[in-house]
Amino acid sequence: MVVSVALLLLSGGVWVLVSRRALPLEFVARLASPAPRLNSLRRTVDGRSLIAGSAEGTVVVWDWNTRRRRVLEPSSTQPIVALAEADDGLLIATGLQGQLRGWQLPEFESIKLKSPEVPVTAIAFRHRDKERTLLFGLADGRIATSLGGQLTLRRSGHRGIKGLLLNKEQDVLVSVGTEGKLIWFDLKSSMRLATTSAHRTEVSALLPSLDQARFVTADWNGRLCGWDAVQRTLAWEAQQSDAVSALDWLGDRLVSGSWDGRLRVWSLKSIPPEVEVTINTGRPILGLVVIPGDGLIATVSGSRDVEVWKVR
Repeated sequence: MVVSVALLLLSGGVWVLVSRRALPLEFVARLASPAPRLNSLRRTVDGRSLIAGSAEGTVVVWDWNTRRRRVLEPSSTQPIVALAEADDGLLIATGLQGQLRGWQLPEFESIKLKSPEVPVTAIAFRHRDKERTLLFGLADGRIATSLGGQLTLRRSGHRGIKGLLLNKEQDVLVSVGTEGKLIWFDLKSSMRLATTSAHRTEVSALLPSLDQARFVTADWNGRLCGWDAVQRTLAWEAQQSDAVSALDWLGDRLVSGSWDGRLRVWSLKSIPPEVEVTINTGRPILGLVVIPGDGLIATVSGSRDVEVWKVR
């Protein structure tokens, strides 16, 4: 079978279109990277760029409109564990051994950050009185608060932290852990508000809604839970056949990625939610983001490429 391949080089970036005869009909394009093993992916707050982290510690940025690529060279070879961006453009990458690297967007000016001695597995940003506080969830279950370069540590109630979510209006921090628990913590009063054990295994993904009124959690058993963030109650449950590795919103629909290589688009109009569309990418999905406005989903699967899929 003859496969047609077209390559277009734009300002150092590589935009590759592959014939749809070689891959599922939903496949659209491939963004090539100099890093051989991409393991994490996020979208910038303004929606204009994709940012991928690699197992070699490299961070790669693509401008979605121009396809220009920027490579942020690693200061070490530690695998990237998480990527996070504050509303004011501070981008942070966390390494497997605890090292933090920071850049100020859009210029990508390097920012020095004090790293805890324990690996950082989750990040949240808090803005109060014109000051920015960084909240780090650690692999040993503690939460580190960084204000003015000073780190303060406290126990969270988790064995290890997998995700942090800050409700800015209520000043309430939600943490999810390796043991499956969710904990609500009031930052003003320094009091724990609620604890629930909705998951029987490690929480693998945490996704807030844009209005912060709800959020979704998922685990390695394929269980998804929708939450009322204000009432701190479980709103719905759903189950897929394999581990959930990533989540994002496609308009008012939910997209989940999994180890079986499938992208699932869930309709939330019914309770429990139902799968409307399934795309088999052929490889385990390590990270995904929805590209706003185009019905496109970008994924990384441990190769050097970001693959882009069209929801039909």
